[in-house]
Amino acid sequence: SPCKSISYAVQVVGASVVSLSAGIFNESTVNISGMASLVISGAQFETVFDCSARQPSRMTTGAAFNIFNSAVTLTGITFQNCSTSENGGAVSASGSSILVSQCSFINCNAASGGAISVTGPGVGLFLDIKNSNFTGNSANGGLFGCPKDSALPCSTWGGAIAAFEVLNVSIRGCIMVSNRA
Repeated sequence: SPCKSISYAVQVVGASVVSLSAGIFNESTVNISGMASLVISGAQFETVFDCSARQPSRMTTGAAFNIFNSAVTLTGITFQNCSTSENGGAVSASGSSILVSQCSFINCNAASGGAISVTGPGVGLFLDIKNSNFTGNSANGGLFGCPKDSALPCSTWGGAIAAFEVLNVSIRGCIMVSNRA
């Protein structure tokens, strides 16, 4: 039977496959940790995770998904208006392997990786993004701007996508429009 939320399906039921119906999802940040394999799929262009539609009683800022030490596939989901002062406006992953396919990321922002941020270290980590759209996302350097002691310019923080200490990064068949850092 259907679960009431994505968090419930992942954290309580322990589902390895979560199929989302068409519609708007507005729950607070979904935390995923220690999943060997998790697939979350929606109906392309019809399944929308809209962070601006979160109810006032719920956390209204933060990535749509915080992923730790997991292998996660996201497919057919539109993420819009997701924002955090940390990394990854829609998807923030650490020590994880992430596959994104046929997703859209619209008007998301974060300190780095306006839409997606993946950080290591870890063995066998990868970020694979294919056939997805990134429009109007931005990396703003966080509350304090770009680090002054960093040898890297602000633009390395990734308006749409940021990957730090990830062994393999592949981005193909994607459309990038008006993203900025």
